[in-house]
Amino acid sequence: MLNFLWTRRIMPPTDAQKERTPLLERRLGVWRVLIAADESSSFRLPNLQWGIISTHIPLLTRGYKDIHSISPMLFWLMVVTHLWYAIEDPLSLYFSNRLLLLIQRSVLQGKVHTSLDRDLCMAIIARASCSAFSGFVQWTSNNVQDQYCMLVNYRLQERLLRANLARDLETSQDNEAHLTTDPELVFRCLVRLLDLGKEIISFLLQLRLLLHLLGSEFASAGPVSILLCFLPLLLENMWDNQLWSKAYVKQAINGDYLRQEALTLLTDHTYKAEVMGGNLSSYLLEEYQRVHDALSHIPNGDVETLWRRSTTALPNMFFNLCNDGPVLYIGLLALMNPSQVSVVQLAMLEQTATRLRYTFAFARHIITLWPSELASVKNFYRLLDLKNKMKDGCMPYSPAAGALGVSLEVRNVSFNYPGAKSERDALKDVSFSIKAGQLVVIVGANGSGKSTILKLLTRCYDATSGTVLVDGNPIEDYQIADLRSVTASLTQEHTIFPLSLSENIGIGSPSSATNLDKITQAAKLAGAQDVIENFTNGYDTVLEPVKTASLSYTGRGNEVLEKEYEKMEKSTNVSGGEKQRLVASRTFMRMLSEDIKFVIVDEPSSALDPGGEYELFKQLREARKGRTMIFVTHRFGHLTKFADLILCMKGGTVVETGTHQELLNHQGEYAHLYNVQAQAFT
Repeated sequence: MLNFLWTRRIMPPTDAQKERTPLLERRLGVWRVLIAADESSSFRLPNLQWGIISTHIPLLTRGYKDIHSISPMLFWLMVVTHLWYAIEDPLSLYFSNRLLLLIQRSVLQGKVHTSLDRDLCMAIIARASCSAFSGFVQWTSNNVQDQYCMLVNYRLQERLLRANLARDLETSQDNEAHLTTDPELVFRCLVRLLDLGKEIISFLLQLRLLLHLLGSEFASAGPVSILLCFLPLLLENMWDNQLWSKAYVKQAINGDYLRQEALTLLTDHTYKAEVMGGNLSSYLLEEYQRVHDALSHIPNGDVETLWRRSTTALPNMFFNLCNDGPVLYIGLLALMNPSQVSVVQLAMLEQTATRLRYTFAFARHIITLWPSELASVKNFYRLLDLKNKMKDGCMPYSPAAGALGVSLEVRNVSFNYPGAKSERDALKDVSFSIKAGQLVVIVGANGSGKSTILKLLTRCYDATSGTVLVDGNPIEDYQIADLRSVTASLTQEHTIFPLSLSENIGIGSPSSATNLDKITQAAKLAGAQDVIENFTNGYDTVLEPVKTASLSYTGRGNEVLEKEYEKMEKSTNVSGGEKQRLVASRTFMRMLSEDIKFVIVDEPSSALDPGGEYELFKQLREARKGRTMIFVTHRFGHLTKFADLILCMKGGTVVETGTHQELLNHQGEYAHLYNVQAQAFT
């Protein structure tokens, strides 16, 4: 038996006005378990958690209205089938008990009896009809519920997708936006409440049947038999010492176990190249064997299993005896007075009492798990109702007639990222002006605020103080969708979507997403044409397909199946430079649209060789065609000579502005950065 290393009661610090909930701390093997202790007693009355249900009635009402509106017919079919399931078990028990009694009477009489034979035939037909109809309802219910679940899942997933896409960057980075939910779990939770209602109705009907049986067939057994039938139900709910039914938190605190898990993680493909390159295999294996030996006598399995193993066998023995209590008691009566009890009566009692206990246990199981499933419904609607922190403007953006670019002005802007731990602002009192159609290069050391400025100019965030103007108007006044529709961006954070290469590029201009000529032109401008042509499927290639294939357990070892499985949804590796060319193709696709007035380019070439980077920047400059374009790059030597304006940043402020020659003559921060780069090539 596993022994606890120690047990103690701890009290979390809370305000004096708040109720202080004591926590019970236990060690189970490698685990530290904190349990919300019940101060009152180990025994508790049946808990239907009505408080949880009642406080969430508005939420449940909203959920049922939503799934009802998706398909009222399927909704009511599901309700009707649940009602049938509620009466099926009691009805089946009634017919079975009646059939057993009639069979017993027929055997005892031992002769033809017209009335009895007719009743027996009707009982057989009734029991068979009930079974057949139940099979039909079950088949119908499974089809209806599967179809309904699929339909609800699709509609709710669409609503969740709309909500996620409409969320601004600041809100999407909030913890609340990272709530986990699954629309299918929302449906299952609401169905689970119907299951609970079904089990309650079924329990009450079975209870009525049991009381009738005890009052008619076992009248001599008296109230003791009734008490013995209900004793297991009451004790099981009042004395529940299983960990899964408690509120707890677990954490592994054994150093050897944590190291073992860390060493196991190093076998992941993420670290494969470095492990091989450093010849670390022998070291990792030796370390794993060392910590494994240290853990050989310390359990590290599931905490609920470890908890169960820590208890004695006496409760299980007692509960099993209680379950057999009614039959054992009737058996004692039969021993004392055999004429009053028959085998059929015992079978009827055992069957009815067992079914009643099963129904009660299943209802209790639903009640126990349902609050955790309710969290999925709460999270789903919290995500739907989550409001953007950044308010949208009301004014549509309409550029002046003939304008090819946008004018930008930043006045006394300071900014710090929401939730940033640093007290220093990312931008501090920044001011500059960019004329429409200018080519601007922003330079500076890491952390100087270059990329942050671009996030404000594209309204990913709002300035903490100061004003950003677009064509003379505050950026907050414009409708965000309008600003995004005239902006093209290429950053180091952009990546390849799990779509075909054709769609990856075409999506840069959704209105031309299927225009293969434009897609090919964009790929050529980015230097990605040769990369795409090297793939067997060309533009139809999906580099990272969605993983759906799986091989069954019994299929493992089947060479034919394993070969087919290996060909399914296989990822295609590309180099960092090839990936950046493919991503750049999407930006060029967007720039082929005449609607684009503003282009930002933020460190998109870190994986390109110098020749590839030069060619990419050259193509971007040539594709500008009068648009306002801002570059952010560390390797700016071949860009700044073409710039109409250079912004040199340091420590979150703009320390210099001007052209390349002006700033070189000034011999300030820009000249220092430029000369450092020049020295690398001398």
